[in-house]
Amino acid sequence: MLPYSQLECDRIHRSIAPLSIGATPGERETLPVQAGFDYGSLPAEIRGEAKSAANEIKSLMSHTIVDVGTALARIKERIPHGQWAKWLLAEFGLTQRS
Repeated sequence: MLPYSQLECDRIHRSIAPLSIGATPGERETLPVQAGFDYGSLPAEIRGEAKSAANEIKSLMSHTIVDVGTALARIKERIPHGQWAKWLLAEFGLTQRS
């Protein structure tokens, strides 16, 4: 179980939304996805496995992003005023808007 309620997770996500590359505050960033991979082009014996792997990887990526956002939001509340942007840049090469 996560240490935060769904309401807290939603608040955290909104607070870090400006960290998404190219996103404006309040806008959710999504990765571009091809119209759809032609699984028919794969050998029949691995089609299902490849599709399952894609779904598993997408799920793992989604959970990882939430975990990173939660950790960032948690420490952002603790870092003294004026130090957040410096810490973010030094540790991750990110700006508040990236």
